[in-house]
Amino acid sequence: PGLVLRNVDLAVHPGEIVAVTGPNGAGKSTLLRHFNGLLRPTAGSVAVGGVDIAGAPVGRTAASVGLLFQQPHDQLFERTVLREVSFGLDRLVGPDMARDRAAEALRAVGLAAAAEDHPAELPASAQRLLALATVLARRPAVLALDEPTVALDGEGLALLDAAVRSAAGAGAAVVLVTHDLGYARSAAHRIVALDGGRLVPA
Repeated sequence: PGLVLRNVDLAVHPGEIVAVTGPNGAGKSTLLRHFNGLLRPTAGSVAVGGVDIAGAPVGRTAASVGLLFQQPHDQLFERTVLREVSFGLDRLVGPDMARDRAAEALRAVGLAAAAEDHPAELPASAQRLLALATVLARRPAVLALDEPTVALDGEGLALLDAAVRSAAGAGAAVVLVTHDLGYARSAAHRIVALDGGRLVPA
């Protein structure tokens, strides 16, 4: 099989928002899955915080790299919105801080009032924002967002934008894959395009 990604050289710094655009099938989602170790490169390396993740368990890398999947239902499985955002946080930061972080993440995406709702019963836009909240609550060093604006209305887009800028302001490196060039231009410090497996300036 041919290589999906070739000679990709991308450095994203703390506090920086980089948008990756490109046609369907260009390998954008594949690129994001390399960031948190779900996929491993056949050649070259991926470093998070300056450390090669090649030998690290996926779980450890996932704690540093928060990946928002293109389909929210790929990462939503609990029976309430609050349980969804709280999942695994106890182990990560302890129960008291977990409660605070979960509440803060739900406020950030406008879902504080939906804490006891079932995720499957939320509209598509709210499901996407809930998936984002599950990532934000962990405060990862890197936020990797796959088509985060899909299905969002104006209010949802404003919430996403504020959350992304806030995370970057707090020092996260943000990479967002998007077809939404308008959003990319307004939010990103830098835009690159994936074309034929290679990254080029957009």
